[in-house]
Amino acid sequence: MDTLERGGVTADDLSAQPEKLVFMSNTDRFTLPAEVGHEIQLKALRRRFAEGKEAIPVLGKLAKEQGISQINRLEDAAPLLLRNSAYKSYPLSFIDKGQYANLTKWLNNLTSHDLSKVDVSDCKSLDNWVDAIAAQTPIRITHSSGTSGRLSFLPRSEAGVRLTVENY
Repeated sequence: MDTLERGGVTADDLSAQPEKLVFMSNTDRFTLPAEVGHEIQLKALRRRFAEGKEAIPVLGKLAKEQGISQINRLEDAAPLLLRNSAYKSYPLSFIDKGQYANLTKWLNNLTSHDLSKVDVSDCKSLDNWVDAIAAQTPIRITHSSGTSGRLSFLPRSEAGVRLTVENY
């Protein structure tokens, strides 16, 4: 790979840890040659897909349905992007009836983190459920009602949330 260095970070560093892009200055990040950026993205995407297709049930199922077993080009990942409806595909009764254990089981399909041992037996509200997930796992649930009014739940790792905040 290119031995280009930006802000003390080499292209090889970025290939191994693409999250380091977040900590580069905008000038350094946006002046990377396109081919270097694409190579970094492709390596990161391949790694994430290899890790995720077995660990995240909904991704594994979608990859199988789409006939995708590996990523050869950036474009190969497009059919693996989940529709926004995937994040709100739980039965509304889980919330209406306070079935937080069922909601946790549903959420477990959207993350590589094991939520099967999360104790939500004391949860009396959706806020309690979100707090219980945060207290017992590295998952931080972000949510949105969007235009439909139905809550979408996106499981994010603590590290992922931190990187998102740093990036903005």
